[in-house]
Amino acid sequence: MSPSDIASHNGRLALELLRIYGPQTRVELAGRLGLTEPAIAGIMTRLMDAGFVDQRKRLGSGRYVSREYRIVPEGAFAIGMHWRPSGGQAVLLDLSMAVVARRDIETLNEADDVCRSFLSRDSIAARCRGIGLSLPAGVDLPFPAWPRLKTIDEMEAAVVAERVLGVGDRDGGLVVLLINETVKAGLLIGGRTFRGEHGRAGEIGSMATGPDRVALRDVLNVEHFRRRIEQGSGPYAEREQQWAVSAAGHLKDAIIAISGFLSPGLILVAGDLPQTALQRMVETVNRETRSFIASFSVPDAAVATFPEGGMAEGAAASIFVGDLFPELSQMPLSFAGHDAG
Repeated sequence: MSPSDIASHNGRLALELLRIYGPQTRVELAGRLGLTEPAIAGIMTRLMDAGFVDQRKRLGSGRYVSREYRIVPEGAFAIGMHWRPSGGQAVLLDLSMAVVARRDIETLNEADDVCRSFLSRDSIAARCRGIGLSLPAGVDLPFPAWPRLKTIDEMEAAVVAERVLGVGDRDGGLVVLLINETVKAGLLIGGRTFRGEHGRAGEIGSMATGPDRVALRDVLNVEHFRRRIEQGSGPYAEREQQWAVSAAGHLKDAIIAISGFLSPGLILVAGDLPQTALQRMVETVNRETRSFIASFSVPDAAVATFPEGGMAEGAAASIFVGDLFPELSQMPLSFAGHDAG
């Protein structure tokens, strides 16, 4: 790495530490980064000149005045959009990775209108680092010629959302299962998104599961859930629980297989299902998995931080990752929100 590369890398790390832990003094940043205080002063000067960081007196610092650095949220912005043929969502993130605007979108024209509305304020347009567009695999639509457009697969976007804005990284990695028209997996292994040599590592829908050896995608999708609810009898909660038991019987096999091959630290479930249905299924699959295999190498599943998948958020965050913040594999291992100031 050249000296300028090293300086840029240290600046990205410093900004990420401010995002995770909140305002930090020069001494605190020096300790976390393993750099000298003069080096930190140089990094902070560059970030302040760029408008990404400012400085203030730390409240309650007592007799000796400590000054701390903090992120300027309006110092930069990123737009994220997620699109499927059935519609999508758009978000605007500021530099602190907070969502400052959110819109549902139903058509391509509406997507263009939303993007233009986000950029209608000169202060945002001038500091927008780019637009992330999350699409399902195989979807290639004629989107408007937006400036600084980056396209990302929806499963990679879901993983980025959890890594950057959700649970963070885990020992062994992270798996996100997304249930909509089918079921797919997003994988974060060794701090990197993983799709396999042929880009099909997350295509778990064809896996034969359950005692009847049915393809997982045929029993774990939104349409199957709706049919089971409509055709069932009794109170809604009972019908939902019946579906959850059936779905868990098939999902259990997929989770055991994923755990055997990858040993992830955490498996998250998201999708277009009602959150109560997701929660019932997750609770049921955890019980069934534990009764089937006692090994703790199979982690409990949990509902994702973003129950619908967080693809728009992940697409927006992907604009910042590697630009103002480190690449996923270079981010500090502390979980998002842990020890945040």
